[in-house]
Amino acid sequence: MKLTFIIILRVLLPVIYFCIALDSDGQSFFCAGSEPFCTGTQYIFPAGVGGDAETGPYYDCLATQPNPAWYHMKIDIPGDIIIEMHSEPEKDIDFICWGPFDDAYEPCVLDLTADKVVDCSYSVSAYETVSVLSTSSGEYYILLITNYSDDPCNIIFSQTGGDGTTDCTILPPEASSNSPVCIGYDIELYAVSVINAEYEWYGPDGFYSELQNPVIYGAGTENMGTYTCKIHIGSQTNSTNIIVEVIDPPTAVIDGFEEICLGDEAVISFELTGTPPWKVYYTDGNEIFSVITDDYLTFETVSPTSSTTYTLSYLEDEVCSGNELSGSAVVIIHSDIQIRDTDTECNEANTHYTVTFEILGGEPESYYVLPEGGSISPSLPYIYTSELIPESTPFNYSAHDDYGCMEATTGGIQSCQCPASAEISGEFSICKEESAVLEIVLIGFPPWLVTYTQNSANPQDLIIDESPYYLEVSPDVTTAYAITYVEDIYCSGTGKGDANVFILPSPDTDFSFSPTCHDDTTFFTDLSIISVGEITGWLWDFDDGGASSILRNPQYKYSAIGTYEVELTATSDLGCIGSIVRTVSVNEAPGVTVCNDTAIYFQTSAFLTGAVEGGSGHYAYSWTPAYLVLEPFEISTETVPLEIDNDFILYGTDLETGCVNSDTVNVHISGAPLQISVSADPPILCTGGFSQLEVNTLGGVEPFEYHWTSDPPGFEFNI
Repeated sequence: MKLTFIIILRVLLPVIYFCIALDSDGQSFFCAGSEPFCTGTQYIFPAGVGGDAETGPYYDCLATQPNPAWYHMKIDIPGDIIIEMHSEPEKDIDFICWGPFDDAYEPCVLDLTADKVVDCSYSVSAYETVSVLSTSSGEYYILLITNYSDDPCNIIFSQTGGDGTTDCTILPPEASSNSPVCIGYDIELYAVSVINAEYEWYGPDGFYSELQNPVIYGAGTENMGTYTCKIHIGSQTNSTNIIVEVIDPPTAVIDGFEEICLGDEAVISFELTGTPPWKVYYTDGNEIFSVITDDYLTFETVSPTSSTTYTLSYLEDEVCSGNELSGSAVVIIHSDIQIRDTDTECNEANTHYTVTFEILGGEPESYYVLPEGGSISPSLPYIYTSELIPESTPFNYSAHDDYGCMEATTGGIQSCQCPASAEISGEFSICKEESAVLEIVLIGFPPWLVTYTQNSANPQDLIIDESPYYLEVSPDVTTAYAITYVEDIYCSGTGKGDANVFILPSPDTDFSFSPTCHDDTTFFTDLSIISVGEITGWLWDFDDGGASSILRNPQYKYSAIGTYEVELTATSDLGCIGSIVRTVSVNEAPGVTVCNDTAIYFQTSAFLTGAVEGGSGHYAYSWTPAYLVLEPFEISTETVPLEIDNDFILYGTDLETGCVNSDTVNVHISGAPLQISVSADPPILCTGGFSQLEVNTLGGVEPFEYHWTSDPPGFEFNI
């Protein structure tokens, strides 16, 4: 159902009322859509039936909130405001008012709290009075009116007392239009809706209408000016004037002409009329571009990739669009110069070469190449040919035209190679002191001079008359061979290929031996090592009448005193050998003699002496056992007191050859004290048994007599 409320304006004294009716949106069922309220206006609205106020606010005395109508007011002159309301026919209505606030809508709904309640009534009466006291200018108050009766009725309310007033500028205007409008567009006039009202409109060019919202179609400048809206309700009339502007539509002219290089920017211009800001649309024929500007003369940069003509496609200013679009902007693109298919060619003598390339783009009639020299063909394709350039000399050229866009460059170097060549090949693994044969294949005209290196060093020259050539080498270490220079009878050519000779590891042969004396056995010890693999064979040559051995650690007794050159040859598991020769001297052992055997009494000392001769004459002496003599390293020494027989040995060592000899003397002990020990077997007897008695003697001088007795007495025996 359509819901309305009536606004009554006081325009005469003592009181003249003007009623304004709004549609159903005038009764707001939500706080966030509350309607403005103004001093001097009487509000009448058909109270709705059905629905409750939204949840969230603190409703204080309103136990229920049926059929809500929300309003707000802004204080103009501070003071008290008294609002009276009633219903026709008389029905139970209620209200609550909150405030003050800084805004009409921000408090909705959570800030409508208990501390913001200004006044509230939940009586059964059809008449209510709202008291809003001590207001301040700029404050907002929010008013909720409810129809408790839930019966259809009109609710009328207005300010009836208090020295405060509200700000009526928050009310919507009574008359308006869609001004300004462009020539040819429609003028739309609007008046607020008022119940039972009649409308009159007056305007320029004799305009008159009795419609509430008349329209003037296809307006011209004759329709611009002041329009008066009169609203009649009974004998009451309200008059409002509005001004309508009718303006010319905007126009635009695009202009510009530039020649640029590819990648550069050009400037085009727009000359505009109308009301800024403008939105200008222009096109290159494929794509549409836009510019928003406040300037009557506007410049825009463009960077097309090909020659382009720009035209206008659409224009609008702040009021309307324009149909008068003219002009064009032309941008000519000069393409960059390009060089392609650069080539070189050597002369017959391979001493010089020429460069050729094709030039494209740019302005062909003004082509030139730097550095100067050479020539360009006069027609398509435009081929540049250089003058002769010494071989292996670099070249750099740039192509230009008179317009001066990006130049094109090319460069490089050409070596005019001599056909002569030598290629070495071969790969071998050999033992040291073996040889390998490398192959060199030559091209050209003999004789050739060839230089090769060994491990990038030690260059060697060869004069070769035929191909292939075989080079025999015997390196001591693994070696890489390379050709570094070759020339035939005409020119210097190219060396290539590689050859490698790998030297297999050989045993690092060595051995040691014990000092060698005549009639002694010499012990030989192999000390050979190898870096890779293992040693698997040994051959010893003892230099003694062909005597040899294949044992790793042999022993040998030489036949005579003398000097012998002993050679050890070791063989690896890869078949490589290593050998070494060492000198072995077989020396004469010194002669050693000692004094004759001797006999001494028990616990007395003997004097020992000896003699050493032969050999180098430089000796060292030693007696054993050393702990039984006083000077064990002298040729003569005294023994310690002895109690038993002992053999003493004197060793004589040749200090230069290490040969050793010895002799032995015996010291016999006589006249020692007689000692005896006895035993019985068994030591314990049963009655009637017997036991074997035994005696042992030490020292003394035989023969001995034995006398046996017993304790207790009773047994005696002599033997």
